[in-house]
Amino acid sequence: MTVNASGQPIPITRPTFPDTQLDALLGDLRSVLKSGQLAPGEYAKRFETAFAEFCGVPHAVSVNSATTALQIALRYADVAGYDVLVPAASFITDVSSVLFEGGNPVLVDVDADSLAVTPRTLSARRTPRTKAIIWVHLTGIVSPEYKAVREYAQSEGLFLIEDASHAHGATLGKLSAGQLGDVGVFSFFPTKLMTTGAGGMITTFDGDLARFARELRMFGKKEGTSEVVYLGNDWFLDELRSCVGLHQLQCLPDVLRRRREVADHYFSRLSNQPGLRLPQIHEGHVPSWYQFPVFIDDPVLHKKCSIALQKAGIQSKQIYRPVHREKVFENLVIDEQPVAEQMLAASLCLPMYAELDLQDVDRVSDVLIRVLRSVT
Repeated sequence: MTVNASGQPIPITRPTFPDTQLDALLGDLRSVLKSGQLAPGEYAKRFETAFAEFCGVPHAVSVNSATTALQIALRYADVAGYDVLVPAASFITDVSSVLFEGGNPVLVDVDADSLAVTPRTLSARRTPRTKAIIWVHLTGIVSPEYKAVREYAQSEGLFLIEDASHAHGATLGKLSAGQLGDVGVFSFFPTKLMTTGAGGMITTFDGDLARFARELRMFGKKEGTSEVVYLGNDWFLDELRSCVGLHQLQCLPDVLRRRREVADHYFSRLSNQPGLRLPQIHEGHVPSWYQFPVFIDDPVLHKKCSIALQKAGIQSKQIYRPVHREKVFENLVIDEQPVAEQMLAASLCLPMYAELDLQDVDRVSDVLIRVLRSVT
């Protein structure tokens, strides 16, 4: 699986649609269009059933985005007027979805190794008004403290929303992302491990939550009737995107296998380089590798590496800007989050996608190593 010949620009990511998949996909899309059934139908049902089986849960409900999935989960938890704990190292929609549902987002600092919240950081921000936690598997790595996070949520009576938007197929022994909280949320945005163009999925063991999600995504109509019982929206995933999602899911195991090969090659090339830290992966944990982040604490060296990659035609980026540094959230009362700020500022995501040739991984690594060794 190769895309970039040496010397050509290397994007940071790209969606994977293997030639072996395209003919069958296009044929099925043609049948959907000819059927006239564009609202959720047979392909949505098949996609949901297959995704639930993939994640090891009894229920999966497709929706039009991960933001929608977060909103539905938050509304089910009835967070309006209450606090919701959100990692400071997360995407903006983890905060905006809480605001959309009338809750108060309270940012929580993260652990330096896992980039995830811990019982200690959660308890530091817990108040009598706290009702739920959004727990993010940043870059596709599930925290080694996952048991402790779940036990903390259960002991405190807090609804645990597992934002697995980066973690399709991430596993911890026999457990999978999407089955670790009260509800799991996945994204099918174009940059994700599998895509429907735009879309999302809810996974859960809770049949009442699944039914609530199905009703809310169809304007709030009670299933099997035309009676509107909730203030819902047209939040469903249509048949065309469901068809794409089903085909993407079928090739996801190959995509994950290849991404892990790319990650292993990065580790083999970049381990023990001066000034560079690699992600910490614990035994028995298998990330999805949505992104491959490295960490450079020296801001001058970080900038030099970023510029050198750019000049070589190689895209890179920080994981995210801290959400409390976004202009749209300036009016929120949010404390400093020192670990999240430090780790996000030090992060540098390298190209990662299934069709990335290992020779191009070498090319990326060579640029970094040259800069790192030139200043030591």
